[in-house]
Amino acid sequence: WHTNPWELTIRDDRLYGLGIADNIGPLAHRLIEFENMEVDLGLLLVIQGEEEIGSPWAHQVFESIILPEVEIWIEETGYFYKNGDQRVLQKGEHEILKLITKRIMSINESEGINTKVRKRFMTKAFGMENCPCIAHLLGDKPYLAIGPNDDKTKVHGTDESMDSNLLPICTKHLAAVINEVEARC
Repeated sequence: WHTNPWELTIRDDRLYGLGIADNIGPLAHRLIEFENMEVDLGLLLVIQGEEEIGSPWAHQVFESIILPEVEIWIEETGYFYKNGDQRVLQKGEHEILKLITKRIMSINESEGINTKVRKRFMTKAFGMENCPCIAHLLGDKPYLAIGPNDDKTKVHGTDESMDSNLLPICTKHLAAVINEVEARC
């Protein structure tokens, strides 16, 4: 590490720290933005911290969780390529996904960013069938992965980082999701 991994460090517009990109930074960003938006949509956050060891506790518990109606699942680890394009992952053929993706693409276009939509879940270290959220909770509900990671992030590596310049655009994306869900309620 070129900085202390246990302390948040800002250098050249990047935030450095152990876990900043996977997933402390994106989660903190979402929580701050939800509070700033004063959202009252009955948001449900499902957080588990054992992915790197196969999620044994989550597999035991998530299978028996009875959830309220979920409009859309959002995963925080989206991705921006080296050339500035954004990769958006979505799963399902739902009207809300089409509307949200259209809004994200419009936001990106106004910022000079191209959008690449991939129809799949986020790749998981232990495989899709071993992700407790995918295996036990998502079902056929719309799924979207958006967020601030990029080609320089180095998840699980030395100098793990996140580009602070991507946070404002990710805030706009999150607001688009919330506005679309709110319009449906």
